[in-house]
Amino acid sequence: MASNGSGTTLKTVNQAEYRCALCAAGYEPTLDEVVEVTFTISPRVRKIAAHNPETLPWIEYYKQVYWSSGFDLPDDETLAKLIKEITLGTIELPAGDKVELSLQLPEAFVIVFDPVVHMSQFIEVKGDPTRKQQYLGFVITKKHAPPGTIQMRPGPLRISLENRSSVRTLPGIWVAGDKLHDLLSKRRPFLTAKRLLTNQTFRDIYRTDTLDVDQRLKITSLTFLFTDLKGSTELYERVGDLAAYDLVRAHFQVLNEIVTAERGSRC
Repeated sequence: MASNGSGTTLKTVNQAEYRCALCAAGYEPTLDEVVEVTFTISPRVRKIAAHNPETLPWIEYYKQVYWSSGFDLPDDETLAKLIKEITLGTIELPAGDKVELSLQLPEAFVIVFDPVVHMSQFIEVKGDPTRKQQYLGFVITKKHAPPGTIQMRPGPLRISLENRSSVRTLPGIWVAGDKLHDLLSKRRPFLTAKRLLTNQTFRDIYRTDTLDVDQRLKITSLTFLFTDLKGSTELYERVGDLAAYDLVRAHFQVLNEIVTAERGSRC
């Protein structure tokens, strides 16, 4: 899945489902499988290009902003060659601009897609080839309906791309064949929200960046450990408050060491 939603804090992950406009699938934000956490350097320390995504070139926007770090992408040269093979056309379209492109539709499943506003149009290209010019309008807006599928025939296409959003967009026309599926299927491990929230160092440093109760985010696997000191009340009466308190602290110290060794965290 290509990333289809992002936030500056975990508290902004608040939808029951996030949809990928490129693959037309919906995903429940499961903390230990889907929600990825990334870090970047603060602009106050050092400026980098990703701090201004509107200035990134087309492919760099996909790599640094749209696709998550969980995708195992090939090296730049191989990726550029592959992108050339699976795209029929790409363009940088400033806010308010309009452009027309002429291209040849192959018999395939084609997707017109913009990664900035997450808008797409699916085209099923099949049937007898035609020499007659076909036309398609693609108006890019921040508010748009879910993608549908239209049918066209192999042959010439005149496509009008109009950016009615307030930001620069990067529409492209993709051939959704085996090469695209293979590119997006290669994955590598990433930092999940579950792993971050159960990291004691993170909990100590960012005590306020926790999940709200009403977020109701799903998690598939999490272990809780509850302990109780048997006869603790009698212990205080028998050895005295100070000595009993030291024993209780020793008990929790042992537990904390075990939890830390197993990469867990304290509540």
